[in-house]
Amino acid sequence: MAKRKADDIPALVFAVVARVHELTGHRTLPWFVDRADVDIDNAGEGVASAIYFAEVSGWLVGSGEPFRGVSITDAGIKLLEERGLI
Repeated sequence: MAKRKADDIPALVFAVVARVHELTGHRTLPWFVDRADVDIDNAGEGVASAIYFAEVSGWLVGSGEPFRGVSITDAGIKLLEERGLI
């Protein structure tokens, strides 16, 4: 996977990854939170798109069929650390 430049990552993606990190109590897999709890400022479909972007990038992982839970990965933690968000 090609590394993305921080300027190419939408701000909502950072906010969603940080929110998942907060909701999981700063723990990675196997701690999942309900996707509905991740909503930020009622962004709805924007949050869903941000979660997908972060999943494809390897920062978050989803669970369930249909998709219900989300967890942060070690790569997601590293992303937040590099950006100074944690």
